[in-house]
Amino acid sequence: MKPIFDRGQMKMLKTVLLTAAVLSLFPGVALAEDASNDAWAPSGFEGFYTGVNGGYAKGTLRDSVAPATYPDVSLGGSFVGGQAGYNFALVNGIVAGIQGDLDWADINGSSGPTGATIGPVHHATLTDTIKWTGAVTGRIGATMGGAMLYGLAGVGMAGNSLSNTGDDGLGGASPVEADASATHVGWTMGAGIGMLAGDGEAFLEYRFADYGKADYSASVGSDPVDLVTHSVRVGFNYHMH
Repeated sequence: MKPIFDRGQMKMLKTVLLTAAVLSLFPGVALAEDASNDAWAPSGFEGFYTGVNGGYAKGTLRDSVAPATYPDVSLGGSFVGGQAGYNFALVNGIVAGIQGDLDWADINGSSGPTGATIGPVHHATLTDTIKWTGAVTGRIGATMGGAMLYGLAGVGMAGNSLSNTGDDGLGGASPVEADASATHVGWTMGAGIGMLAGDGEAFLEYRFADYGKADYSASVGSDPVDLVTHSVRVGFNYHMH
């Protein structure tokens, strides 16, 4: 007897049934039973919001050229700043939005003296400091009561300062210090959880950022360097309903 469904149709049917089963685990995402019920129940996370945040980050400055001129520099430190964004409802229980944030940072580290020559500096000690970070991210979240689990991804930026200290390699070994600054532009992604309290929202968030390559002056060293961080932040948003 000829089967009711061919192999391709069976695969599609299984996909539909699996999707329905997953969606059934999230009552807030269920579709309305009739077309007249097209108004989504508000979750409390929609609309414009603004707030403050702070946290701690660890990272690495790494030479992007082989063989490397720069040694790796391990970084660590704190940051504090603010954010603003807007969320809108996609379907019942699902929100999406866009956010911009800017943080003052003191994320730093050093490596050396290396015994090597970097630029004009002998017996170099390399010191790196991330002075600020920023991001513009798209966000999507699933709300459950007064909680929201969300993911984010977008453009990340960092203002970075790189300094090189040592001596001039001459008999007198005169101290030499060179420094330069650059803005790195790359990408970031992460995830977090938000909890509502009235019109306020407390959140906890993890982010990874690859700020990409940047060039510094030859006095510091000629190779472009990569900058990456892992950060944990906490904060508070006020939702303007």
